[in-house]
Amino acid sequence: MGFPIQLTFRDFASSPWIEERVRDKALALSRLSDRILGCHVVIECRHHRHRKGNCYGVRLELAVPGSDVVVSREQRHGSQDLAVTLDEAFAAARRQLSDRHRRRRVSYHAPHVALTS
Repeated sequence: MGFPIQLTFRDFASSPWIEERVRDKALALSRLSDRILGCHVVIECRHHRHRKGNCYGVRLELAVPGSDVVVSREQRHGSQDLAVTLDEAFAAARRQLSDRHRRRRVSYHAPHVALTS
């Protein structure tokens, strides 16, 4: 993997399994696209709930040439696992990268029409 990963935790302590999961997901993205220059993941505990569990939010920013890929995901309810929210954020980023790659490939291979007047 040729890009730096920055991981920020807000309102709760970091965890080795979260750090490893983010690294694994970023590695999977690097196999999809070699144009990623950097990755910044912010994980925050948005609501501290005693009975229903904490609600987490994930913001993923991928620096790529052109405009950055930015994805935000929030748990729908406290019973949803943080790992699921991380997976959803990285899946959305993977779809955006795939769409960009497909659009770039189509525009590169599109037939050029010569205008004559």
